[in-house]
Formats: sequence, C-alpha cells, structure tokens
Amino acid sequence: MNNPFSIKTKVKNSKARTGVFKVNNKKADTPFFMPVATKTVGKFIGPADYNRLGIKTLIVNSLILYLNPGLKHFEKSKGIHNFMGYNNILFTDSGGFQMIREGFFLQRSKRAVHFKDPATRQVHVMTPEKVMDTALIIQSDVAMVLDDLAPANVTYEQAKTSMENTHRWAKKAIDYHEKKDSKHKQKVFGISQGCFYEDLRKESAKYINSLNFDGVAIGGVAVGETREEMLMAVKAAQSEIDEDKIKYVMGVGNPADIVNLVDLGCDCFDSIYPTQNARHGTLFSFDGKIDILKGPNRFSKEPVDKTCNCELCKNHSRSFINFLLKNNNPEGKRLASMHNLMFMQRFMQGIRDAIEKGKWAVFKKKILKAYPYKTESAGTQVCTLK
Repeated sequence: MNNPFSIKTKVKNSKARTGVFKVNNKKADTPFFMPVATKTVGKFIGPADYNRLGIKTLIVNSLILYLNPGLKHFEKSKGIHNFMGYNNILFTDSGGFQMIREGFFLQRSKRAVHFKDPATRQVHVMTPEKVMDTALIIQSDVAMVLDDLAPANVTYEQAKTSMENTHRWAKKAIDYHEKKDSKHKQKVFGISQGCFYEDLRKESAKYINSLNFDGVAIGGVAVGETREEMLMAVKAAQSEIDEDKIKYVMGVGNPADIVNLVDLGCDCFDSIYPTQNARHGTLFSFDGKIDILKGPNRFSKEPVDKTCNCELCKNHSRSFINFLLKNNNPEGKRLASMHNLMFMQRFMQGIRDAIEKGKWAVFKKKILKAYPYKTESAGTQVCTLK
C-alpha cells in the first residue's frame, strides 16, 4: 500500500509532529480531531453544520449504519458521501466500542462478535470479513477493522484473550480487503489493544504494525481508566509503531489529553467529549472550561468567547445560551455543540501552528494549565467483560 501519511515538521525534545494525511484526492493536516457522527449526524448537529465549521474529517459507525438505515441506502446513493452530503474524509468505525455497551453486545468467539439490534432484537454476527464488506459498501475513505475491545477493569488473561482475538481478526481483515476487487479505493487502519498491561500493549502494537495497514490505531483507552494508565498504554504502544505511519488514538477528546498524546507522537483523535460537554453546559475556551449554567451567566450580555467566530459567539449572549440550556432546548444544544467543535478546530490548528513555529512547549503548558486533570478519569465507560 502507498503510505497516505507524510511528516512535515518535528519538535526537538518531543515526539510531536505535523503532517498531511491524503486519501481519495482529499487531505487533512495532522494532528487532527474527528467529531463523532455515529449515524451520519451527531446529537443536535449534522452534515451542514460540519461543513460550515470547515471540518475535514468525521467518523461514523458502520455497525450502527448496517442496522439502520441498512446498506441498500448506501448502494442506491453510491456511497455515504452522497447519502449525507459531506465530501471530506470519512472514517468508519467497526463496532468494537459496542462490545462494552449495554443492549448491543451478546458474545464473542474466535471467529466473530454477536450483536443484538436494540430496535428489532435480531442477532447479527459480525466477522472481520463482513466488517470489511460493510465499509466498502458504505464507501468510507478509511475503514477500521473489527477489534475486541476489553474494558478497563479486566484481568491479564481476559485482556490477553481480547488482544489475541484482535490480532486474529486484523490479519483476516487486511488479507480479505487486499483480495477484494473493488472500484472504491479505501485505506484500512489496524487497531492495537492490550488493556492497561504494558507488555500486552507493546506486543499488540508491534503485531498490528507488522501487517500491511495504512495506519495504526491505539484502541481501548478512555474507557474508565486513570489518566496515568492511559498515558502508559499509549506510550507503550506508540513505541512499537513505525514513525512514518499515522497514529490514531481512539476515543480521546479532552484538550489536556490531546496535547499530552501529541507530545508522544500521536496524530489523530476522535471523541464525543466536546459535544457531550456542550449539551450539559460546559463550553470550551483557551482559558479553560466555562460552566455556562452558573449564576453569573444568567444575565450576562457578553458572548461566550470574544475570540470565537462561531454561530453562538457571533450572534448570542451568555444569557441566551444559559436560558436555552436550562430549558433543555434543542437549539441551545446545537449552538453549544457548534461552539465546542469550533473550539476543537481552533485548538488543533493551534497545535499545528505551535509545532511548526517552534512554540510547542509554551502551547502545551498553556493548555495543561487551562485544563487541569484534577480527579477526572480518562473515560466514563466502566463495565465487565462478558
């Protein structure tokens, strides 16, 4: 496979770098952040909003789309870009995250994962090959392979079993994809696992890196572990991945986490974190989080952020968004989500500028001061392995 990733600038005394990721005549500067558009839209925000914000990369969920609306919609539309009206880079996740979600996951085997459609109760068996076929029919630009995601609180043996399934499925997926005679050109990323055991993280990343993938993802973080565990897992994994491959940390959207992971040499990220926070009244700025529901904002005529050019900050006051969110108004949730996604765009551009202008250490220090960790964990999903 031709490498879709090229490095532009590296930082001395750090692994932080900028680069360019290219696929299907589209490109995105790295490091970049992908909003999560699970069903082609997020909650209260959709393709027209993503286009207005200038977002160059999104991730959708192939399992969810396979269930509803079903693959015929993508066949009839000649691909997801036409279906949803978004012409930039689209990743399809494989459904691995649904393995730790109530209502979806039934069981795993060495061959496949069994999921239950929460709406129809019908059981679907997803093999590595079926996941690749699904992504090709959807016509995403980048397909993530099926992986076995272990929650944070599993034993070493459970984590090793999940890792071995992930490796088995990754080999089957890439071999199958390479043999497919498809007109649609698609990049494929492998996913490393290993939970929060350093030796497993290294072993998994080394194996996935050895296969013929276009990029390597570090999965299974931001699932309820401590920040120290997350940083250990990512550091261990990325040390075994070739420098010239794009490195994707899945499920991370906290600005402090992102700058720490960029410092380790990671290139792209995705998460519901910015929009989830927005819907609950926490808005982002370069000075830190703003609790817009607090009393002082009730009658404030000031914009949320004077330096921001989003739809909310240009047109409305803190008082207005305070009123909308306190009344659970959908427009308030949309405006707040737009603001936080605009911040993520500005934030990632700030990262790239700081790296390229030799100001990375100063920028990193500023963000870590604005977004202190305190006692917040790296994720919220805590569950048991079935």
